[in-house]
Amino acid sequence: MIRKVAFDMDGVLSDFLAKAIETGMYDPETGAFNEEQMLEADENFWAELPVIVEGMWLYSRIYAFAKKYDLKVYILSHTVSDCCRLGKKIWLEKNLSINPMDIVFVSKRADKNDFADSETLLIDDYEKNVEEFKKAGGNAIVFHRKNIKETLEELRGFLNELV
Repeated sequence: MIRKVAFDMDGVLSDFLAKAIETGMYDPETGAFNEEQMLEADENFWAELPVIVEGMWLYSRIYAFAKKYDLKVYILSHTVSDCCRLGKKIWLEKNLSINPMDIVFVSKRADKNDFADSETLLIDDYEKNVEEFKKAGGNAIVFHRKNIKETLEELRGFLNELV
């Protein structure tokens, strides 16, 4: 039974890709990131990421559901530097009014799998993260920004058992 829901930040709640394209950190034609620029980005870059409205809507719905059914909701996000970690923390406090104890940052993307267990559901936009989380023993769904109905259908399969 699901007792914890972990939200990825970039690509679910915040639009890292849009900001990366805007600043030249990502080239959509080649699909390449400028790793050096990413590592050198200051906390303001991360603190000012655009909001993904669909992800914020989903978060608010899950958060309300979680209160009713005594689930833990938290953020599970990869960071590339100390400035990234600080900027994301600022973003989360500004946009979610979240308890700092409900924010988990990992320095390697694969470290998200350390939080995989049968009671945890990860919501992530990156299919590779979802597959790896499942292989590590967790539950996970892909966040479909362009098709929120698909995300909701996948989510119902996990949360219907609670109601």
